[in-house]
Amino acid sequence: MLQPRRSSRTLSCALFTLIVCGQGIAGQAGEAAPQAKPLARGYVKPTRSAQLDTREPRKIILKGDVSCRGLLPEDLQSSMGLVCSNEGNGMRISQVRPGSEAYRKGLKPGDRITDVQTDNSGCHVVIERGNQKYVAQLGGQSTMSSQEPAFDSQPQQPFNLKVQNQRFELNSKQVAVLRNFNLELIIDRSRSMRKRDCPGGLSRWDWCGKQAVDIAGALAADNGNCPTITRFAWEFDVHEHCSTADVAELLSRKDFQFGTRLCEPLAARLESHFRNHKPGEKPLLIAVITDGCPFPKPEPRMVVESLIQASKRMRTATEVSVVFLQVGDDNPRGRRYLTELGTNLVSYGARFQYVHVKTFDQVADVGLVQALVDSVRQSSIPREVAGSRSNTY
Repeated sequence: MLQPRRSSRTLSCALFTLIVCGQGIAGQAGEAAPQAKPLARGYVKPTRSAQLDTREPRKIILKGDVSCRGLLPEDLQSSMGLVCSNEGNGMRISQVRPGSEAYRKGLKPGDRITDVQTDNSGCHVVIERGNQKYVAQLGGQSTMSSQEPAFDSQPQQPFNLKVQNQRFELNSKQVAVLRNFNLELIIDRSRSMRKRDCPGGLSRWDWCGKQAVDIAGALAADNGNCPTITRFAWEFDVHEHCSTADVAELLSRKDFQFGTRLCEPLAARLESHFRNHKPGEKPLLIAVITDGCPFPKPEPRMVVESLIQASKRMRTATEVSVVFLQVGDDNPRGRRYLTELGTNLVSYGARFQYVHVKTFDQVADVGLVQALVDSVRQSSIPREVAGSRSNTY
């Protein structure tokens, strides 16, 4: 049985909650900051606040109070999605990992951590931003039932790799193209992937699973270049250098989840490439197999931001290619979103248009492999363009 490397998101279903500790700030000698008033559960402070950067799309959830002092160890920083540096009597946030809970709740580089406390309700981190103090709370249970897409309501169907309908066998020309890359598959395992609307009457998950096994088998037989498989939904797990048997075992699991949280797994795999890739090595090819738009609401914007930041770390236009392969045809919003990524990423600020998209009508006719190969062959060398586009995603 494979042992996945779990994302930091799984640490006790960590949930960050930011609160305002008062309009006054402890910068005035001898003056204590007033305590925050209790707020109704689920209250979300609008982003357009005089106390925050109005360009910041992330929101801050207000609630809670704290009372004692402590420190922020490196393992807790990692689980929160932060990198901090010591500064005087406190610490300053130098990095916030895209897609982490800290990112989604509004923490950002430059925030100064002045205090950390623990009590029965969890861990509380006090930060200063400008002339305001906030408290981030780590702890509690995530409520995911409200994250289920409306169309994801049919009973779960069993997975069966032995179904033989509509197979798309790899040929030598396809394998010759794929062997030029370090191939990674990021596969959506949200509950909507159970829907049976793929060729041969298969569910989206079964249809993708059969072809992923074929891809792993062909690459392993060709040169032992085994792909890395990442499965994502509310959580994600990573399985590097998977054999054919490994892929078959992974994709026969039925642990579907709510949500389509793509940003963190995508950012993690891109970060792994930039950290380990050396000049002269094969370029990275990531195939994201999904049935629609990232979910919940902050995810689409976060995915765009992550792709833009990655483009700025690329040495050449061909160092990384990301291909979105859509499965399922009942999500027009997802189609529009993916098409926008595949055509206008440079206009949003990316250095290269290194993202390509095949919608389900294109994928269903030829299969995942041929659609992936076509994207690699047909994509022109990405442009390097300065410019911006209004945020329509």
